[in-house]
Amino acid sequence: MLVFFATIANANDWVEIEVFGKEHEDFLCNYLEFPYGISSHDTIQRVFSIVPHAFLGNTFMRFSCLENNVTLTSHKNDAMIKKNT
Repeated sequence: MLVFFATIANANDWVEIEVFGKEHEDFLCNYLEFPYGISSHDTIQRVFSIVPHAFLGNTFMRFSCLENNVTLTSHKNDAMIKKNT
């Protein structure tokens, strides 16, 4: 959630994500627990480096569809996007 909110707020790199997290920790605690505080930018980067790229791409695609009011459907390996009216 930290990376999600920071990215929406135009954080462009791992350091900016860490700074965003520390500046908005009270808000973020409404959604997640941070028993050890906001992780360092190095830790955030290491965690994201082990997440499969296909998962991140799929998640980003689904978020983009929500943001743009479209529906994402899948037929085998082909993604299809339909504008909602």
